[in-house]
Amino acid sequence: MTRKTSESKFNVAIVNELVGLRAKRGLTVEQLAQRSGLTFGTLRNILRGKIDVQMADLLLIVKALDGTIEQVVADAFREVGGEDEALSDVRSIVDARRGTGDELAAKRRTKAAADMSVEELEGERHAATRDSELDSDEPELP
Repeated sequence: MTRKTSESKFNVAIVNELVGLRAKRGLTVEQLAQRSGLTFGTLRNILRGKIDVQMADLLLIVKALDGTIEQVVADAFREVGGEDEALSDVRSIVDARRGTGDELAAKRRTKAAADMSVEELEGERHAATRDSELDSDEPELP
């Protein structure tokens, strides 16, 4: 799976903190890659902002830098203007990925299972077991 950047201000701030910590510790990207267990290419792409830093990678990098996740996140929050600003930035990216406006409203209007008829529930169950790639039903589990 190809990882891409979301262009999130918060992700940029996290990366800035990591770059600063790496420089402060006097480590090369290669040394940090060895200490963190990440590949050189992945780490370089994270530090260049070409891909978003994933939580697991962030934890490995911070540990390799002898830092704390709390400090990195707190400093990143400050860089983007606070926690609310960071959350707003992240939410706008998530909304863009999910779809916004009418699409989001339509998703919210779907019925709860308790409000569905037996036929509607059966249709939902059928849709959930459908393999769209093969365009055939998946076998029922015992």
